[in-house]
Formats: sequence, C-alpha cells, structure tokens
Amino acid sequence: RIDRAPPAAARLLVQVLAQVGNADAEQALAAATSHVEARVRKEAISALAQVGNPNSRPYLLRALDDDDPQVRAAGLHAVRESFGAASENRARAERLLAVLGGPRFAEQSVVERRAYFDALVGVGGPVVLATLDAWLGLWRLGGGGDLKARREHAAQALARMSDPEALVVLKRRSRSLIPAVRGASRKAL
Repeated sequence: RIDRAPPAAARLLVQVLAQVGNADAEQALAAATSHVEARVRKEAISALAQVGNPNSRPYLLRALDDDDPQVRAAGLHAVRESFGAASENRARAERLLAVLGGPRFAEQSVVERRAYFDALVGVGGPVVLATLDAWLGLWRLGGGGDLKARREHAAQALARMSDPEALVVLKRRSRSLIPAVRGASRKAL
C-alpha cells in the first residue's frame, strides 16, 4: 500500500508502521526505504532506526548514498545511533569511507561532509586511520576543491580521534614537503 499511496498518505502509513513494531511492519518499512518520494524514505529510515533490529542495518547503510540530502542525514543519524558493537564498526567504516571517497563528495555540503567525518572519528580503527592518512597526503598540481576539502576534513578528523597513532600521523604530515599537506596538518594540530 505504501508504494501506491500518495506521498502524504505514504508518510502517514510509515509513521503508523513504526508504532506497530512487528516483523511484517519492519518488512514494509524496509521496502519503504526505496520509495520514490524522499520524505517517505526519510521517515522509513528513521522508523527502522527506532526499531533497532540488526537485520535493518543494510537499509540504513544504503541510505548514506541516497540522492536526497535529508535522507542521507537521516541515514547517518540512524547509523551513528544503531551501530555500536565493535564487530559492526568495520561495515560502518567501509560504507562511510566509500561515500566520502566517492563521486558524491563534490555534491555534499560542508555540514554534511563534516557529519560524515565526525561519524568516522567515532568509528576509529586501523582502516579509518590509514584512509584518513592517505587522504591527508593526497595532492596534485593545480589542486582541486574536492581534493583540498577532503584533505582538510581528514586532518581535522585525525585531530579529533582518540587513537594516539592519529597524532603521530598528523605530526609526520606536518613536516611534509608539500605545502598543502603540511598546512592542513599544522592547522589540525
């Protein structure tokens, strides 16, 4: 019924299904994450996050790469709230890194980029640390807005990480021969 309902009615159906809380309702909410209307997808993501079923996590991760920024924001909030176990951190880190390393990075607002990097700081771990180190060290002649923004956000994320190895990376990069890498590192320190 959600697929055939007008957008306003579909959103109301999603809100009702969120209150029901049984397996059939969760299945309908999961299907609603692919609805054509962005507001319905956003409501479905928020509802699945409230349910907290581990089986719904792939839908939450998929929302991180949605076309609509509000759906991505709901997905990011849901992922940050519902993924907590250390065993789940790798999947969450891989998905966040894929979004930030992908072509959609250029379309994201500064606020959205910052939120994704903040989520990475919360995940931590060697994969995140190595990727942030690589992004901090990226450079090319002529620069590029996306490259510069990714480098600066990576440096700031490393500065906020609790892992002592992150500070070692920043200190090492602050002695780089490349002015942009050195500057971003020193600013983060």
